Amino acid sequence: MVPERDIQFGGPPRDGIPAIDRPEFVPANEAGFLTDRDRVLGFAQGSVTKAYPIRILDWREIVNDALGEHGLLVTYCPLCGTGIAFDVAHRDDFGVSGLLYNSDVLLYDRMTQSL
Repeated sequence: MVPERDIQFGGPPRDGIPAIDRPEFVPANEAGFLTDRDRVLGFAQGSVTKAYPIRILDWREIVNDALGEHGLLVTYCPLCGTGIAFDVAHRDDFGVSGLLYNSDVLLYDRMTQSL
C-alpha cells in the first residue's frame, strides 16, 4: 500500500493526460512515423505481438487495450522512464490520476475511483 502522506500532486488534473482507450495498430512496415532508432514498449503473448511507441506514451502514459476479450493495460511513466503491461479484467478502466508517488505516475481505476 502507498502511504497517503507520500502522494504528491503531479501538475495536470485527473485525466489531464488522456489515456488511449482504443488504440489502432498498423503493420510495422506501414509505421512510417517511426524510425529504426525509436524506442517502443513491446508486448508478446502467443502469436500476438504489439509495439507501443515511447514517443506516444511520453504524452499519453496509459493505453487501455485488449487481447481478445481480456483487457490489457499498458503504462509508461516518462518521469522514471519505465513501462509495464498488466492483464486486467476489463478494458477502458484506467486513467491518469494527476498524482505521483516517488515521481512515478499513479493510475486510477475509473470504475472504483481508487488509486
